[in-house]
Amino acid sequence: MIRAILGIVMLLVAACFVSGQGQAEPKDKQAIVKQVFDAWKDRRTKAKSVWYKASGEIIVPKGTMVLEDRQGKRIGSGLPNNAVSCPKKVTMLLDFVEQRFSYERAEKNYHPASDSLEDRESTWTFTGKEY
Repeated sequence: MIRAILGIVMLLVAACFVSGQGQAEPKDKQAIVKQVFDAWKDRRTKAKSVWYKASGEIIVPKGTMVLEDRQGKRIGSGLPNNAVSCPKKVTMLLDFVEQRFSYERAEKNYHPASDSLEDRESTWTFTGKEY
């Protein structure tokens, strides 16, 4: 699975390099694939690792969530009482030389039962041998 992810990322990186060279695009799909692979082979020693970092937020609009009791009867009015901002951050490191990766995620999720934000963090790593 890791090799498949790395292969896809490398193809995307190679496609970016190829598209930026101003060369005429071949009409034949096989020629396009060959061009991407050739460019990837030429540049694979240059890209030893990739580090992505993204951040943003999800807005939970006022009154969009409803609590229900066990019989499915609505309890109270819609929550939250005001629009709530839920920040999200993701960091990913892909090491092509050692064939390993790290994925870190930090976020705050809105929980209508407590009408509050809860911190959630997770990390996935692959050392090249084990998770």
